[in-house]
Amino acid sequence: MEISVIVPVFNEAGIAEDNLLRAVRYLERKFHGFEVIAAEDASTDGTEKVLEMMERKGYIRHMHFNRRIGKGAAIKEAVLASKGKAVLVMDCDLPVSLDYIEDFVLMLKKYDIVTASRLMKGSKVKRPVKRSVASLMYNFLVRRLFRTHLMDHQCGFKVMRAKSIKKIINGVEAKDYFWDTEMLIRAQRAGLKVKEVPVVWNDRKSSGSKISVIRETERFGIKMMKLWLCLNKEKGA
Repeated sequence: MEISVIVPVFNEAGIAEDNLLRAVRYLERKFHGFEVIAAEDASTDGTEKVLEMMERKGYIRHMHFNRRIGKGAAIKEAVLASKGKAVLVMDCDLPVSLDYIEDFVLMLKKYDIVTASRLMKGSKVKRPVKRSVASLMYNFLVRRLFRTHLMDHQCGFKVMRAKSIKKIINGVEAKDYFWDTEMLIRAQRAGLKVKEVPVVWNDRKSSGSKISVIRETERFGIKMMKLWLCLNKEKGA
């Protein structure tokens, strides 16, 4: 199988069917063998029923979790269950065009991971200013603290060689949105080749988001320091 597309899903009943079908139709045109895995994290709005119907029709694989385990944990379980030589992780609201997929997969001939960036020169981003500022500050701190060359450690669109990601994924402990950052840091420390690519990003969730940017930044700052201490402990062990 050429590619496994993993879509973490939580309370997306209004968009899940249309967007996942868009992904299936794209993959049918571009790849000989593929699967779409919806990693559904105990939704409460009827998303589970939508995905069950799609699985019965043969469009997707539906991984349902009876209790919330977190976006990162759901991605991890889906990656371990995937069958493709390449693994793509992308958000259900499709902030990045599906048209990037083919080029990202082709780049796996030279790299282990190809990740989208909202902060590189050439990227075009539509999102609230306060979120853009918070992202710039967060990624600056990650680069300084972990000596990483990447500009954006949180973008939810990345393609990975299955063999490469499965070698390191059990070491990634983050179960929530910090998963992307920790995975990319551990991948670089493991010697994997990571390529960052500027993209057009349309933040479709920000206008309705109830998450406080300040609380989110504080929480990620704490997780960042815990990971730094953990990695230094591992290095000295």
